Amino acid sequence: MLPQIKTIHCVDGLAIWQTTCGHFGCGFELTPVDLESNYTIEFTNRLTAFIKHLSPDILARVHFESFYSNDSDLIENSRSKAISELGHRKNKFYFYVNHVGTQINFESIKNAFVPKTDFSVEMQSLLKLKDAITNFGFQTKPLNTDSIKNLFDFKYDLIKTTKSLESETESIGIIRLVKQSNAEIDQSSLYNVLSKIKNFKVSASFQKISDAKSKLILEKKLKQLKSQTDVTSNIQVHETEESIKNQFSLGTSFVEFEFLVIFQRITQSELLNDMSQALTELNKFADFKIETYGLAESFIATLPACSQHVTLIETDSALPLHLPLFVKNDTDTALENRSLTLFREDKTLSHFDLFNSKYNCFNTLIIGSSGKGKSVLTGLLTKSLLTDKNISVIKVDVGGSHSKECELFGGTEYKMKLNEPSGINPFDVLNIQASDSEKIGILSKFLSVLILENGETQFSKDLKSQIEESIQQYIGLNSKNPDLDDFYNQI
Repeated sequence: MLPQIKTIHCVDGLAIWQTTCGHFGCGFELTPVDLESNYTIEFTNRLTAFIKHLSPDILARVHFESFYSNDSDLIENSRSKAISELGHRKNKFYFYVNHVGTQINFESIKNAFVPKTDFSVEMQSLLKLKDAITNFGFQTKPLNTDSIKNLFDFKYDLIKTTKSLESETESIGIIRLVKQSNAEIDQSSLYNVLSKIKNFKVSASFQKISDAKSKLILEKKLKQLKSQTDVTSNIQVHETEESIKNQFSLGTSFVEFEFLVIFQRITQSELLNDMSQALTELNKFADFKIETYGLAESFIATLPACSQHVTLIETDSALPLHLPLFVKNDTDTALENRSLTLFREDKTLSHFDLFNSKYNCFNTLIIGSSGKGKSVLTGLLTKSLLTDKNISVIKVDVGGSHSKECELFGGTEYKMKLNEPSGINPFDVLNIQASDSEKIGILSKFLSVLILENGETQFSKDLKSQIEESIQQYIGLNSKNPDLDDFYNQI
């Protein structure tokens, strides 16, 4: 049966749903970590610590949506129109938690006969979880009441077939993770396969197993393996014994998790074709299969406030690598109209703002062999920067690659030759808004180049000081037409 909302409680900025079957839960928009940042390892460690912190009463679910869109939610910039026409991949991340109350004791039995209040045990647990999410440093935004209503607005009248769930408007299919990979994986492994797939959703749910239950599961598995004599079983015996040892010596926690990939297409033939291609990619990460007989139950297991269907067991340290939270994707949208919006390889958008206040410096190096588009990229960057009226662009162009661009953007081109005057007057710096120390620094370097003899690399401190004093004296004259000749004649 599909979950239905009974009521929504709003407590301390958190909207908590209560279903007709008595389950409480809440949801968050979630910010993933960019694989190209320096925080992937730290994020993984925080995620492991958070999983270890979870109560066995909590069923958590990471919900990831990836789809193509022509909608541009960017502010107006130099490429907004082009992006809208071409379309791009959009990724959305959500985190849902349900209080499922797995632990049965006298207190929980007694509470079953007591009417729920606005501050029930379940709601207090979810409020503490919200604080824990903040304390562990995750960037989230709680879903509001309207978002939760939309979340539970199921308009499905589905017919089950052996290959799909069919409605009047679409076909739904699911690919299930059936076995983790034996190969070593890292934070980018899951992203590398998901980035090759189009228009899908992922539901990755997990629930921490109590220490007592973990021990029973591992001991049962160990007993089964010891009864077998093949080489593989003997290896697994050793691994299971290590897991039991680590649980008590290192505090390793175990979780039950379920990883489902959902596809929705207009026709069944399109669905089956896309799922077949996706299965090829997913099997590069681990062992997946297209769901058939358990399709309806698996579909329900992807919905908020629903329990898991068929689970696997994983450690708290390995689980983060099975969650779709690591992407090559900007965590910020374009906040300035000077941002240059570009496509990544997976067709998501990257917003490059050369003067982003988060950067430690504003230097950029563009590298590429001849004909690879360095000048084109530089031209796009120039166009985006010039949308900001506070920015002026100066280019030193050896070879004339940017002459046409300079004309298109209404710039002024100075062509410099060794045997002809350039028309550039370094002393114009005296007419701009800058400190005297900046002006002295610029002109002293200019004069140094003119004065240095062949073979000399630098001046003595005394000569350098004399040049700077001369420039300071010239600045004090407030010349109407400052240039090198005037400087020479006056000083």
